[in-house]
Amino acid sequence: MADEIETAVERPKTPVWFWIVGVVALIWNGFGAVDYTLTQMGNEAYLSAFTEEQLAFYLGFPLWYEAVWALAVWSAMLGSAALLIPYALRRAALSGLHRLLHHQRGLSVRLHRRL
Repeated sequence: MADEIETAVERPKTPVWFWIVGVVALIWNGFGAVDYTLTQMGNEAYLSAFTEEQLAFYLGFPLWYEAVWALAVWSAMLGSAALLIPYALRRAALSGLHRLLHHQRGLSVRLHRRL
């Protein structure tokens, strides 16, 4: 009787709408990444479409604002891409990241104890 009980649970198939949302999010956030990259690199062809006031505004951002902008753009791209990665690969990547961070924390604790 115990042999009849199936222990493996099958994951339901990912719905089509989820893939559509993931692709749309990746495209949308891709526009932000292109905007950020071209602005930061000072691409003349891209910046030529801006007015003088817009250029002064964009080029006058303080460093902290540019850091927040970069963090927002690239974390959105990473999140959008993560939606499209199959579950097994996403789980393996997060597990590897967890191990790396745990290992780094262990190294810093050992260094701190030596000091």
